[in-house]
Amino acid sequence: MRLKLFRRTPSHRRFGPLRSAIALAVLAGVALSPAFGAPSGEKKFDDWRFGCGPVNAKEGAKGPQMCQMFQVVLDKKGGKAVLLMVLSQLPHQEKPILEILVPLGVRLVPGLTIRVDGSKDSIRVPFMVCMTAGCSTQGPVSDEAIDRFKHGHKLDISFIAPPGREVHHEVSLNGFTAAFAALNAKH
Repeated sequence: MRLKLFRRTPSHRRFGPLRSAIALAVLAGVALSPAFGAPSGEKKFDDWRFGCGPVNAKEGAKGPQMCQMFQVVLDKKGGKAVLLMVLSQLPHQEKPILEILVPLGVRLVPGLTIRVDGSKDSIRVPFMVCMTAGCSTQGPVSDEAIDRFKHGHKLDISFIAPPGREVHHEVSLNGFTAAFAALNAKH
C-alpha cells in the first residue's frame, strides 16, 4: 500500500527556496544568512527540536514567522550529519511542509522511501532539488502521514546510493507529537 505524503499548494511553490536554504544551512552546519533571520526560543522535545524565526530579518519579529521542527541524523561511525528531516509552517499555510535532505551522490529517479515502524506500507517521495549540501524532497504533508508519524516509534528512510547500494537511516519519532503540537500552536 502506498501512503499519500505530499499535497501541492501555491504556498509550497512560493516559499520552497527559503525552506531549502534554511535546511541546507542546518545540515551543512553553517550559520543562517542574516536575510532569513535567526531562530529564537529553540526547544527540544526528546529527539526533535523546534524553533521559530522571521522569514525576513529586516522585518524581524513584526514580520511573518516561520516555525520548524527538525531532527538531524548523524552517522554512527563518524558523527557526520547524514540526513535532515524538517517540518516547517508559515502562518498562511494550510499544511506543514516536509523536507528531507540527504548528502549528494544519491540516485535521483527512485527518490526515497519512508516506512513507519518497519511497516510494509511505504511512502515514496521524489527528490526535488540537489544543491551543494545535498539532495532534498519537499512538499506539504498529508494528515494521514502526520497521524502515522504521531503513532509510530521510528521511521526508516531509504534511498539508493552508488553503485546501487540501498542506504537506510533511522529517524526517531520520540517527541514528534509534542514538537508537532508546538508547531500547530504557532500556526
